[in-house]
Amino acid sequence: WSLPAPPSSSVHLRAEEASAEEGHACFIPSFSCLSSSRSRVGCEMAEEEAAEPVSPSAFPRGMPYMVRGTSSSHHVDSEEESDTASLVADEETSSVGSRDEELVGEGLAPVPEDLSREGPGKGAEEGAVAGASTAETEKKHREARAKSLFSYMIGSKKGGREVQVGLGWHLHVVPDDYFDAKHCDPTTKALKLRRPLPQIRASDFFSNLEHDSEGRWIYRGPALNGWTALVDLHVVHVTGKIRRRITLTTYVRRFWDAAKAEDANSMPFFPNRLRYVRVKAHSPPWSIKGWTADSPGYAFWAAMQTVAEKPNPGLKLNVFHGESMLRAARDGSFSDLAALPRASECYATRMHLFAHRYAHGSRGESAKDKVTYHAAVLLEWSHGHHGTIVELAWLNGLGGYAGKSNWYRDKDAPVSALFAAIPDEMKAPWHTNRAEIRALDVPMRNREELQGFLDEFTGPNKRFLSPEIALSDDVRLSHRSQTDIMRYLINYVSRYPEYHEENMNCQTFAADLFGFFAGKRHVEPYHQLCRVLYKPRQFAFLYGPAM
Repeated sequence: WSLPAPPSSSVHLRAEEASAEEGHACFIPSFSCLSSSRSRVGCEMAEEEAAEPVSPSAFPRGMPYMVRGTSSSHHVDSEEESDTASLVADEETSSVGSRDEELVGEGLAPVPEDLSREGPGKGAEEGAVAGASTAETEKKHREARAKSLFSYMIGSKKGGREVQVGLGWHLHVVPDDYFDAKHCDPTTKALKLRRPLPQIRASDFFSNLEHDSEGRWIYRGPALNGWTALVDLHVVHVTGKIRRRITLTTYVRRFWDAAKAEDANSMPFFPNRLRYVRVKAHSPPWSIKGWTADSPGYAFWAAMQTVAEKPNPGLKLNVFHGESMLRAARDGSFSDLAALPRASECYATRMHLFAHRYAHGSRGESAKDKVTYHAAVLLEWSHGHHGTIVELAWLNGLGGYAGKSNWYRDKDAPVSALFAAIPDEMKAPWHTNRAEIRALDVPMRNREELQGFLDEFTGPNKRFLSPEIALSDDVRLSHRSQTDIMRYLINYVSRYPEYHEENMNCQTFAADLFGFFAGKRHVEPYHQLCRVLYKPRQFAFLYGPAM
């Protein structure tokens, strides 16, 4: 999907999308900003100024899947004003030894001043005068921003030691006796599992922290809140809200901060009299590049497998991600379908770019919904056994929502075939400002079968609205085998790992992919609103991220 994102507290914009599973849409800036401003009003942690991923909303029952998360009022990681009194401690009765947080940054390495704006600043202009290209400036900007996001200081913000980290997470830590019907099972009183904002009881979290040789406090496990990917997390700080007795206003207090010398060697703790605290933590440094250390690349392929006719006929998939896709293709373990040649001998022959809006059930469409489109590309193969839908989406959009993909009939099954195939390292809350590329083998083999599938699931109470196959063409690449395409996808997402509604989204990716495969120069995003800031990146398919 692709829509201009609302302003955030960081250099870049964040996406407010209609679907976690698809994670890509197109809507106009004015609507996007309105939606975003509401979603940030109640944000409980005002101190989070760096551009960290925002956990999406909880999903109200009865709402169509693709819309869940659109409304800011449903964000689990935000705090409604009406709840403030019950979530904070009085200033005079908060934990002894805690210190006031002055609402400064997180101790992250700063972005250089000349690169801290959305466009080239003074330093960039001087570089241009000296002959620096736009591509070089953009590369410097990405590198500086990545440094600010994926490092922090231990011991002191001025004289401490810089530590590299990976993807960031916000964790909701509650007392051991905490119960809330919204977040707990009414019968067992246990915390509900796999929440968009991961939650855990204080004793379960703080008792499992280890102090490693590099001075970091690390949560080793078990899997946090049922998210199997959330282990080995580096704790950066613990924050909570305090209410002043006289004015009854609230402010953020940082109770523990790895960037402070007095905290670096003391164990993080849960403050007294708070209903919950928010913990900022990071995955290991390799998580910037992929789901596992030995398989970089946030792209995955759901490969179709043989299914026995009895007793349980249906769909069977295997999911391979990053470099492991290529390893599986080389050793012959990618698919067990006897009718298929090896991946290096399967060739893409034709492709179809299509787009649609999302059905929202009885609530109907808002003005924003009417200009929100998702785009993807169906590939036809030389073997003719099945097709493959390729799309760009929010990172962990499928692993974070039970593998519910619109391209499979079992989307609403208790455990879909796709979710059963997704490995544990991919099951984590989604990131709305980072991307993944999905290649999903589907039964639809050509344009006619794709059109039939879209028609079958089109309607206000189904999946799609106004679907259209906008472009069809031959795949003209000389190197167009399945293994070649795997490398193209890894290259693209590794060079451009971020997701932005306004200019790096599902529609811009689909346009890049179609133009590159067809050898066309002037393929543009499906909706005219996405064309305004569109910048072709077809070259990204060819070159590795190290360049």
